[in-house]
Amino acid sequence: MWKADLGIGFSLLCVSVFLLIQAMELPRSHVGISPGLFPSIAFLGLIILNLALVFRSWRKKAEKKEVPASLGLNLRSLGKIALFAAFAWLYITLLRPLGFVYASSIFFWMIFILAGVEQWGKALLFSFLSSVLVYLIFYRIFMVVLPRPNWPIPHPF
Repeated sequence: MWKADLGIGFSLLCVSVFLLIQAMELPRSHVGISPGLFPSIAFLGLIILNLALVFRSWRKKAEKKEVPASLGLNLRSLGKIALFAAFAWLYITLLRPLGFVYASSIFFWMIFILAGVEQWGKALLFSFLSSVLVYLIFYRIFMVVLPRPNWPIPHPF
């Protein structure tokens, strides 16, 4: 398993460095936030996480206490993957009629339930609040236009 971690970590590290360089070459803005700021921050975070994965795999190699593990692909996990794909399709389908906040709330809630969260009410509340937070960050701060509801339902903002 340490070989897979090392290979994946190093490969994604190379891709992240390349994409960080590309994001830093985006044109600078004289007013407001530059278009390359958010991607640069995201790719820098990926570089840090991939470095952690590479170092962790080297440490595992040194310990050599690895037990062979299966890929974990059984019927239950394949069913969860299929459900996730169905939820993603439903999210894309509902994005136009419901708008970003409502469609994302439903999608996040379904993913929480799929992940095994037992408190459905708290999951729904957290899903709605996180959708609103993402909306506020991207719409108000980054000025990214996100879909609004086409159906006659109240929009929170």
